[in-house]
Amino acid sequence: MRLALPTLIHPSNPAFIAGLSLFFAGCWGRNIPYEGGVTDSDTGVAATTCGEDADLSSGFSVTGTTLDLGTGGPATAGLCITAVDPSPAITGGTPTVLATSEVCDDGTFVVAGIQTAPSIGMFLIIDDCEGEPDTVMKTAAGIAPTAIAGFGDGDQLTDVQALSVSLGWAATEQTDLETLGWSGDLATSGYMAGIIEDATGAPVGGATVTCSGCVPQVYYQDGDPSDGIYGAGTTANVATDPAGGGLFMIPAAPIFTYSAGDGDVHTWSSTLLGSLPAYAVYIRFTAQ
Repeated sequence: MRLALPTLIHPSNPAFIAGLSLFFAGCWGRNIPYEGGVTDSDTGVAATTCGEDADLSSGFSVTGTTLDLGTGGPATAGLCITAVDPSPAITGGTPTVLATSEVCDDGTFVVAGIQTAPSIGMFLIIDDCEGEPDTVMKTAAGIAPTAIAGFGDGDQLTDVQALSVSLGWAATEQTDLETLGWSGDLATSGYMAGIIEDATGAPVGGATVTCSGCVPQVYYQDGDPSDGIYGAGTTANVATDPAGGGLFMIPAAPIFTYSAGDGDVHTWSSTLLGSLPAYAVYIRFTAQ
């Protein structure tokens, strides 16, 4: 068994970033015509309910916990969580579903039976299962290629955190953004959000996100949601707040190179990323 430290999205090489940019450019929405988990028995993809009866000896598995960003607790049991290989999107093809499972009662998950470790990394998608009522906004979080390099039968990536955004929390985000003057629709445009943290994983305060080649509308979460998530009334926060988890959000984030900075107190690597229509895409800037 192989162990890994907790991860959300840690892009670590140009190939992975290139794959992300094409994935975000619309390949997912254009090429995968399903909503939620896999139900087609002809796909040959491993599918389990909360990891039950999962064969951990065939292929590798990913396990971890979920977090509902609105409540701070685990994601709702029974949501589908799917491992996806975005590699085919690089040449305009269909991203490949590798395995799918459901969120367990305690918010944990086991996605087993992954037969190949994509060289550019993979995504974990949380969504309502096919045929179920819409309760969450689709979220995408990634696994860096270095985390699963060389994985095969019986290997396991553990302590991975996957995030979930309920429709209620997405509506709160929408309302607060409108209060601050944003006029878009998150349900349509989607957004890119993330955490800015130090090398130990602690959220950093006073950091900002910039874009090389664009002027993004960046919003920073604070620790007092009573007067708005991203500010107080109509006054927006201007930097990250440790009490707000070091979180930032960019609605309809264009695909460009993004950097985090806090006056050279910490150093973060820049990364080429962007948002995905109708998705909440979460990333993580971890200081070097």
